[in-house]
Amino acid sequence: MEHQTCFHCGLDTKNSEIIFDDKSFCCNGCKTVYEIFSANDLTCYYDLQQAPGSTPKEIEGKYNFLDNEKIVEKISHNPSIIFEINKRGFLREGYYADVVLIDPNSSTTVTKDSLLYKCGWSPFEGVKFNNSINTTIVNGIVVYTEGKINSTPQGKKLTFNR
Repeated sequence: MEHQTCFHCGLDTKNSEIIFDDKSFCCNGCKTVYEIFSANDLTCYYDLQQAPGSTPKEIEGKYNFLDNEKIVEKISHNPSIIFEINKRGFLREGYYADVVLIDPNSSTTVTKDSLLYKCGWSPFEGVKFNNSINTTIVNGIVVYTEGKINSTPQGKKLTFNR
């Protein structure tokens, strides 16, 4: 049997392989992210690397702290669980996904002209970040990509399981 890795994240799929669009995924989360990218014409993400889903050598290890499940648990899962928010806090099929795609190879300096806030100011004006936001997805819909805004409101009222 041929050894497979997840098309999205590059992890081994030998124990939990999921096939979709003739691609192998390690979990439904990776498959769902691929589906969102595919449905919104964002599969070019996978063209940016020689090995889709693997970490580029120049940033290998730079974001290892993000692999810490405790971070995801504390900033996403736990608020959803504690406040009993319906279909939020996890990347799961049928859940409302809010995702930000970061370009780690492009820096950004926040200026008044670059702000997209309605209030027109930011405490980060003048701050240079070592990465930039490429795409923002709200409730599974692309609302910002490569400097272009989809101004149709995509927000949804939170519902609670209480």
